[in-house]
Amino acid sequence: MQPSLIARVFLPFALGFFLGFFYRTVNAVMAPDIAAEVGVDAEGLGLLTSVYFLTFALFQIPLGVLLDRYGARRVQAGLFCVTAAGAALFATADTLGLLITGRALMGLGMSAGLMAAFKAIIEWFPKERLAFWQGTLMAVGSLGAIASTVPVEASLAFTDWRGVFLYLGGFTFLTGVMILLTVPEKPGEREMRTASLTGQLKDFAEIMGDFRVWRVVPLATASLGAFMGVPSLWAGPWLRDVAGFERFGVANGLMVIGIAIMLGYIATGVFAERLARAGVSALTVSYWGIAAYTALQFLLAANLGPFDVVLWAMFGFVGASAILIFTGMAQLYPANKAGRINAALNLPVLAGAFAIQWGMGAIIDLWPEGPDGTYAVDGHRAALTAVAGLHVLAFIWLWVSGLMAGRSRDMPAE
Repeated sequence: MQPSLIARVFLPFALGFFLGFFYRTVNAVMAPDIAAEVGVDAEGLGLLTSVYFLTFALFQIPLGVLLDRYGARRVQAGLFCVTAAGAALFATADTLGLLITGRALMGLGMSAGLMAAFKAIIEWFPKERLAFWQGTLMAVGSLGAIASTVPVEASLAFTDWRGVFLYLGGFTFLTGVMILLTVPEKPGEREMRTASLTGQLKDFAEIMGDFRVWRVVPLATASLGAFMGVPSLWAGPWLRDVAGFERFGVANGLMVIGIAIMLGYIATGVFAERLARAGVSALTVSYWGIAAYTALQFLLAANLGPFDVVLWAMFGFVGASAILIFTGMAQLYPANKAGRINAALNLPVLAGAFAIQWGMGAIIDLWPEGPDGTYAVDGHRAALTAVAGLHVLAFIWLWVSGLMAGRSRDMPAE
């Protein structure tokens, strides 16, 4: 592998994904400050934070076509300008409506963070090494989750949450400019811009109608939706309300989860590549990893007290295996359809993250809030149990649909 390829393609997109992780999880530390200033309950906080995933999800269909038509470099750079504008609006907003609008623009602008990076890796790197490089990408990106914990909490001694978002918006804009100027144009990219848009949309429709996609959609939605939605907001209040941590204890706990996620992505990429040599598919590895991830959710909901941080760390480490669903499905299609197959999966996944993050807040609100602004322990446990139950239902569908595929010659196997 040429070092210049890593420096000019992998690292710029990895930095972009780092920012995506940061935007996704930064509210977990600053949630008490934002909620106190804006005056919202758990459900309102869930909506304000999760609207990021809603606009992220709504843009996935046009995003897939744009990535395959105009390339990851141009699309990523342009959308980062939207993110920067959203961060500036969020930082200066004085009403809940403007805060939601700013957060929505951040989600729209970051909608290509992962998909553009995956697209670039699929186009520039060997197919047999996709799991390794995608796992490495996720590990670098997860540093954003770590950076959004203790460092952000420490920065609040010098600025407030509004200042954090102003600096973040400026850095995002500069990153978009760097990607545009640094990443080379892929050979054949100009020809893709003259390809029939109708043909591209037809290909996308065929992907959306592929039974192999719909077999994994429920499991991808539940697992990756929870993996995005739970640590990025509700892990923080859990550590405060259930584990009894103070603010810096919560920040440290979230940093431990972020480190575990990073290590999980590294392990996922390495082990998936080695198992692939033995004939084990990326999808199979992801199924077993998600099964363990589901069991951890039930254990967390059991409220085992002193083991909470350990279980949350394992949640992050094992849950990283769910990303292999993208790797496994991408290997079933040609590289020029990579943007659309990733978007076809990412749309329901992000919608799931939105629904899970908001829905957990609604469940928590079924119990009365404490006088000091904390949420009920039973509310946290019920919300996480409901999320784990979604995983069980998704596995049932995976099993039933597998039987259906086995009995029908018209349904292609994985």
